[in-house]
Amino acid sequence: MIELKALEVEANEHPDKQISQTDPDDARLMKTRHMERQVCYYVQTAVDTKHHLIHPS
Repeated sequence: MIELKALEVEANEHPDKQISQTDPDDARLMKTRHMERQVCYYVQTAVDTKHHLIHPS
């Protein structure tokens, strides 16, 4: 029970009010079609204009 309370405190302190124990930097619970919620990943990409390649950042 102490572990759950610690997680609750940590989640409430986070700006998004949520945390991911498996992928804390990228995974978030987001609304999808029809107002469903799923764990999704926020991906940032950049394009190399010289070689026209897409790079994940």
